[in-house]
Amino acid sequence: MNYCDPTGSAAQLYQRTLAVIDSSLAAVPLGAAVFTGGVLIGRELERGTAQLAWTQSVSPVRWLTAKLALPALALTAGTGLLLVLRRAALTAAPQLSNNVWYVAGSFDVLGTTVMVLPLLGLAAGALAALLQRRTLPAAGFAGVLILLLMVCLDELRPHLWSTRTLVSPADEGYGGITGELVDEGAVTSTGAHIPDPMCVDDQRCLADHDITGVYREFHPASHFWPLQLVQTATMLALAATIIYITFRILKRRTTT
Repeated sequence: MNYCDPTGSAAQLYQRTLAVIDSSLAAVPLGAAVFTGGVLIGRELERGTAQLAWTQSVSPVRWLTAKLALPALALTAGTGLLLVLRRAALTAAPQLSNNVWYVAGSFDVLGTTVMVLPLLGLAAGALAALLQRRTLPAAGFAGVLILLLMVCLDELRPHLWSTRTLVSPADEGYGGITGELVDEGAVTSTGAHIPDPMCVDDQRCLADHDITGVYREFHPASHFWPLQLVQTATMLALAATIIYITFRILKRRTTT
């Protein structure tokens, strides 16, 4: 499927609206991390109101659980609703560039990962608050942590599901694909995949490098949901691990 960008005032308004929605959805994990680390938990630890609550009838574990439960529910419900609307926009015009899943920035707003990334931000914010225990340092550390996690997940994503490989004769060049390009290079007579020495149609160069063809590894459209579900599961596991570490730190600091 080829994507397009139609012209006209209505099309431009549609695309600008989608761009704003996508940018807002992409910013939610960062906002959740900074708010949780700085305002929701970090500020109370810095001011001592959390410690005061712990001396009353609320245990530290119950206090942190209550702090995280409502935001987690609100983030899940809110992003879930936005995902339904975003998928409806995709269905209405699937060939617009904003709605093509492998275009930069589109993958995380078109599937279930958009609901889990804010939860990962929430977990990162809670961990940052327990480690820093002050508002601004916790907020800053939380922001850096969630951005680092998002970059790592983005780099990991293409490798979470087996790619398809398209091999073409060297004299025909790279074959056309529709999907997310993961890797490309040259193929030797033994079938080995090597970096492309850029011989193009230089027969002597091709012979010197024993190149018989070229290859492209990619994810077609049918891989979208497998990639989404595997990355969603990965992020949920990562968020659960961070929350577990956070509660362990809390218990250690409040029982010593």
